Amino acid sequence: MPAEKKSPLSQTTPLPLALRPAPVEEQKTLQPLRLLDYNDDPLFEAKVGDLLTAVAHAAPDEKENPDSTKTEAEQFVKQAPSLLAHKGYVTDLAGNTFREITPFHLAVLLGDWHMYNMMLKYMDKTTAKAQLEELLTKGVEYTDAKGEQHKEQLFSLQPLLNAYAHLEQAIEEGKGDLADNIWVNEIGAAQAVVPACVAQQFCHPTRHFGEGKDTDFSGSLPRSLETEGGLWYPAAGIPPRPVYVRGHASMAFPFCFAFACNVDYPDLYSRAIVTDLPSVQSLSDKRTEQLNTLTALLGVTMPQESSSSPRPK
Repeated sequence: MPAEKKSPLSQTTPLPLALRPAPVEEQKTLQPLRLLDYNDDPLFEAKVGDLLTAVAHAAPDEKENPDSTKTEAEQFVKQAPSLLAHKGYVTDLAGNTFREITPFHLAVLLGDWHMYNMMLKYMDKTTAKAQLEELLTKGVEYTDAKGEQHKEQLFSLQPLLNAYAHLEQAIEEGKGDLADNIWVNEIGAAQAVVPACVAQQFCHPTRHFGEGKDTDFSGSLPRSLETEGGLWYPAAGIPPRPVYVRGHASMAFPFCFAFACNVDYPDLYSRAIVTDLPSVQSLSDKRTEQLNTLTALLGVTMPQESSSSPRPK
């Protein structure tokens, strides 16, 4: 008698589908997927990993997305909302590897307002509140590109703002050599580790930084990482990335040193100070405002110690 054929695990426990979930208040509490063999099921691991990668990379959906504002992450969430209840690990485009993190944790930690707002459509309030409280009280451990261990609750733009301020001081004092050093080793280092959702604000195809503090960061966000010099994050093995200025330009444009481009350094660096510094400050303020709105919506009190600890340079 032939041996009985076993059904594949993915057939006995199909991933739940949701075309359009009910509002947050009416949702049932999300439960982890119940798989017969949680640890060894490649389908489940691939789905969680793919969703986390889509969140970390802020990748655009490749289908029917002419303005690139729809995300690949939402396609995963639409197909299987319960993935939002699971933790996994992921490496972002700056080389940071996060472990034991949910997709919602990651979106909030990176300050991707468009991403975590999207997830709230598919999450019940109980689950979202519990995850937000866990993130803000415990933080998330991660390993940076240099292999150093860290813990973080929220990504901060303060290191980049501090670097711009240091550049401004060097310019005021007429210290060109120091300005060049700050440009590469402080501003460049801080830009290199920003999350993809921040880089996409620099790379926005239709909105520049020319308005300074009045730059609008509340609108839709095309998920583009294109600059005048290629992609914001260079591929592995590529020489050190340039430092970017946005200003009034149609795209973020790269400069390693002012003198390398035959531009007088006060003129080039002044563009960064006059437009990009106040724009980034405005973006930082907007992200804080959005987080405060989220905590109020979910009834979470912001712990004192979770005030945006900076990533390393």
